[in-house]
Amino acid sequence: MSSRCRIPTIPALLAAGVLIGCSATEPRQLDAEFALDAVAGDPIPAVVIDNEFISVSVIADTIRLFRDGTGERVTVTDVTEGAAVTTPDRRDRELTKLIYRLRDGHFEAEFFCPADALCAPPPHLVGTLQGASLDLTLGTGWRAPLTYTRVEE
Repeated sequence: MSSRCRIPTIPALLAAGVLIGCSATEPRQLDAEFALDAVAGDPIPAVVIDNEFISVSVIADTIRLFRDGTGERVTVTDVTEGAAVTTPDRRDRELTKLIYRLRDGHFEAEFFCPADALCAPPPHLVGTLQGASLDLTLGTGWRAPLTYTRVEE
């Protein structure tokens, strides 16, 4: 009798697993733009990297997400090299293409890496989306969290 009970239990468990797996929230894509407001609670412009070799302050940072799961990040930073220098050596503007995934408020993005480049493994941005706020950690040593607010069109 106990063997009869086990046989129907296995198909029932498999069916339950399939139903649970099929009912998971599907990834969501956005058509939205987010502007950086703060780094580790400090309003921008804010220092994101500061050590004896280099100091980097972010002046502006915008993430645009498209419905097809791609996006771009435009970052403007002031860079100072060397500990004794107090004025920025240069202002950099960087456009980075990305692909992203959003599921149940969890956000991950991966930067496109040229074939001839040595890039850190993804994900490069990880965080949460709650309402109009996107809080991220950047995998390149920037202070965190990076707090973005959705830009209304």
